[in-house]
Amino acid sequence: MPGTSWSKDGRFIIFGEGTPSDKTGFDLWIAPQFGDRKPYPYLQTQFNEVNGVYSPDGRWVAYASDESGRYEIYVQSFPLSGAKFQVSTGGGTEPVWRNDGTELFYEASDQNLMAAPVKSGAKI
Repeated sequence: MPGTSWSKDGRFIIFGEGTPSDKTGFDLWIAPQFGDRKPYPYLQTQFNEVNGVYSPDGRWVAYASDESGRYEIYVQSFPLSGAKFQVSTGGGTEPVWRNDGTELFYEASDQNLMAAPVKSGAKI
C-alpha cells in the first residue's frame, strides 16, 4: 500500500512494503537517510500494517493494522521499545498527526473524520 512519511529531522523515512499474499502481508519499513541507508523492517507481523506516519516530535509512529480483524489505528514508539497504544475502537485508517502532536486524526470505518487527543503518544 502506498504511503511514506519523513521524520521531522529528515533522518528517517517510513514506508509500506509487501503484498497481501505474503506470510507477513503489508509491513512498515524504515529507510535511514544516513550511514549505509539500508532499509530495515519496523513492523513485520502476520498482520497488515499500513499508512505509518511519524509524530511531530519523531518519537512515535501512528499506523493502521488489521491485527484485531479490522483496521484500527495504533501508536507505537520510535524506535521500538514496546510502548504501543490502540487509538481507535470502531475501525480506522489514514492517521494524520496534528502539527503540535496533541491530536491524531483518522478516518473511521463509517468514513467519518475522527480526532483523538494524545499525550506523549498515549491516548488520554
